[in-house]
Amino acid sequence: MLAPGLNTDFNALLYLGEHLASRGYGVAALNFPDTSANRVSATIQGLAAIPPPNAWFNQPLDVSLLIDQVASRWPKQIDTSRVGALGQSLGGYTVLALGGARLDWAHLERSCAVINDPAEVEINPAILWQCQAPGNVVKRSDFSDPRIKVVIAVNPVSTPTFTKASMQAMKAPVMIVSGTKDIFAPPISQQLIPYSSLSNNDSLLAVFDNATHLSFLAATGKLPVWLIGLIGPDQQQAQSDLKALSLAFFDQKLLGQGTMGALLPSQDALFRVGQPLQFLLKRELPPAQLKAIDP
Repeated sequence: MLAPGLNTDFNALLYLGEHLASRGYGVAALNFPDTSANRVSATIQGLAAIPPPNAWFNQPLDVSLLIDQVASRWPKQIDTSRVGALGQSLGGYTVLALGGARLDWAHLERSCAVINDPAEVEINPAILWQCQAPGNVVKRSDFSDPRIKVVIAVNPVSTPTFTKASMQAMKAPVMIVSGTKDIFAPPISQQLIPYSSLSNNDSLLAVFDNATHLSFLAATGKLPVWLIGLIGPDQQQAQSDLKALSLAFFDQKLLGQGTMGALLPSQDALFRVGQPLQFLLKRELPPAQLKAIDP
């Protein structure tokens, strides 16, 4: 299952779907009705109503419905009892929720109350997006789907909707992919802190130096001119790396095979050195190490 982010569509992740399908996976993707590129464009042009505040919180339900559709149409061809889900940005939030992370509405409301204080200045776009209307939400905390057995969250939006307890409730192993130059979902608050809270030892953190919120997306040629400069260096390499990591992680967690175990056999870290996209693969991120990164 592929879950795109805000103001994109499944074409942004199509290269991943094609790669996984070429290796034998059944792949399905969708456009979310309230956050897709078409909906955002239509809203700006006055051709569609402004979506309800926080409608995106229900996106996991759309993915579960898509799994239902795949199960009913191709029951013999595709095993929908063991599903992997990959999402980017708001799609990253979506797959984390599907994998078992529980939404903490009380924490969200408290955090947003502080942000809305005129004396406070908040410049984190991911937090501002989550705090559009914290009191106007469907107070459902559990969107998990037992068919989701493994999750890959790329540049996910997560905090303050998810807390330490939220992440500890994750049932599925997760790989979180982060870019150090991501200004839309800053890595420390949105990826590193949530990852450090995981209690699942089967998970993996991939941090790409100099990667941005757009590095792992295809079809960025249609972006506004002011966003083109935020794509980051060597987008082709970033996408190639994500294809390889996603296939290896899904193979290991869904099929019990693949190269991930040999690539990272213990709790050690793996570094790739070299410009412009160095990266770090790591299983554990203890609080002491996180504190050293963000004192």
